[in-house]
Amino acid sequence: MGRENLYKIFIKDDNNPAFHYLRDKYFLNVEPFSKIADLLIEVAIVSALELAELNSQKVNDYLIHFFYDLYLALNSILFSSDENRASAIIDGMHIKYFGQPSLKIITSYIQLLAAKENCFMVSFISIFKTTDFPRLLGSFSTYCLNGESVGATEGLFNAEMVLEIIKHISQRLKDEIESIMKEGS
Repeated sequence: MGRENLYKIFIKDDNNPAFHYLRDKYFLNVEPFSKIADLLIEVAIVSALELAELNSQKVNDYLIHFFYDLYLALNSILFSSDENRASAIIDGMHIKYFGQPSLKIITSYIQLLAAKENCFMVSFISIFKTTDFPRLLGSFSTYCLNGESVGATEGLFNAEMVLEIIKHISQRLKDEIESIMKEGS
């Protein structure tokens, strides 16, 4: 089974406006970023399946999107030191599977309920270094898993599980991303 069979590609690389921008403005080969997007979707699916199983739930697209955005945000520093280029790379990878990222920055559970958002990439980048990050991971993941309000116990359980999943996968994912980028340069 090829990588494209795991999850439907939303926008092919040739039609991806962010990838066009990177090729035209920076003369970048976008193939490594496309491969990284494929890797991220695979890891997001596996992570979503694991969290869903731990909660005795079925995996859904929102939870896969949650993990995709999370891994994209956590590894965003690897893509470029130039902020404009990094932003275009991240957007291009997000567009490939989930379309244009939401620009809403959600920093609380109340905002989440009001916005009914399911794209957290910009939020993750914004809250990544705050003390609320682990708690919000629990709230966001539980909301994506069941679409309902989050009880404190369930949110804390999922926060711990998401952090364990991240810890288990992070170094291998980072190494794989760096390897793909070296191959493409």
